[in-house]
Amino acid sequence: MHITEDILCRILNNDKPSKISILNRYIKNDIVDVGDSHTSELSRLHVVYQKKNRIFNRTFVLKVPSAHPLYKIALNYGIYSREYLVYTRVLEEMYKLDGDRMSPRLYYADNKDSLLLKDLSLSGYKLEDRTKQLDFDQCTLALKTLAKFHALSIKLKQSSKIPSEMEQLTWMKRLRDPDDMVYALLNNSANQFYINMDPHITKQFPSMKDTAMTSYRDILHENFSFCVLNHGDFWNGNIMFKFDKYGNVKKVKFVDFQQSLWTSPAYDMLQFVICSMQFDVYVNYFDILLDTYVTTLNRILKHLRCGQCDKETIKNDMKKMSPFGFMVLLCLLPEFISSREDPLDYRLVPIGEKSINFEALNKIYANELYLEVLKKWLQRYIEKGHF
Repeated sequence: MHITEDILCRILNNDKPSKISILNRYIKNDIVDVGDSHTSELSRLHVVYQKKNRIFNRTFVLKVPSAHPLYKIALNYGIYSREYLVYTRVLEEMYKLDGDRMSPRLYYADNKDSLLLKDLSLSGYKLEDRTKQLDFDQCTLALKTLAKFHALSIKLKQSSKIPSEMEQLTWMKRLRDPDDMVYALLNNSANQFYINMDPHITKQFPSMKDTAMTSYRDILHENFSFCVLNHGDFWNGNIMFKFDKYGNVKKVKFVDFQQSLWTSPAYDMLQFVICSMQFDVYVNYFDILLDTYVTTLNRILKHLRCGQCDKETIKNDMKKMSPFGFMVLLCLLPEFISSREDPLDYRLVPIGEKSINFEALNKIYANELYLEVLKKWLQRYIEKGHF
């Protein structure tokens, strides 16, 4: 990513003319732990500058496509250009409506795939340990903020400010193509389910391998009665929390909008519940958390004069999307809670243009923590027939 001194000076002075001298700049790579980011490289740009005879320090976050072959695959699916659209055309419009940023500010973009973002750590925001998942208070605040994001998107949709590209995820079109990389990844996840899970559980899902991907693709193209712009990759690895001095969660911000999609809010809700919510929190408090989400959503929708949504609609959509929830369990959850000692690092997985060395990838499906959490969810799935 090429950032000139002139661009930096303009950013540092909030687009106002002033004499700023850049004294030093350097980049610190790999600012997140291995396993916390898969398709992008995150670095911190440190800048030392002089303004009116005073010396200042400032940092920014650089987000660029990974140099790994996975980048070429992801590029074909348009995830980087999609995130650029969300930052420039959606989040800025939401900010104009609400006056509060739910994400880091975008300062500069290079070729619509490399982003220079505000460093939220300077304001006290941080990622929580993805392997521990989120407690009740964290889930409450995350869902309240998600409700605001969803509600504002409806207002933008009515104003024709949601880009048409948000209507569909490119890779979904390819879920029936055995030569496609996403198909291969999902198919491998299904195979690993039968290899690593107890036979007395897998026998209750005999046709999963043959039907789940088709059901997954079809369910996400269903016409739902209530739709919003979903974050699309809503798990705790993309949610940054800020705490007060007593350790109480105060505020959250969202990052990573490469998968944003216009569909039922059940899409975000399911992924969040499965990948980020502590299982006991789901079992004991999900109904309360869903009430909190719906109440917040409807309060903002009423203020915006954009209609209302009832709780049963979302619960019914979650039932319809149970094939999606099942694929989240098999494909995404093992990545997100891979162990800290041996996390998923795609940079160590040999990937060709049309092939993956699954042997190097499959360790995450045998992770004891994943299998423990998966077993709980599958038992719940068997009991209820849906999440």
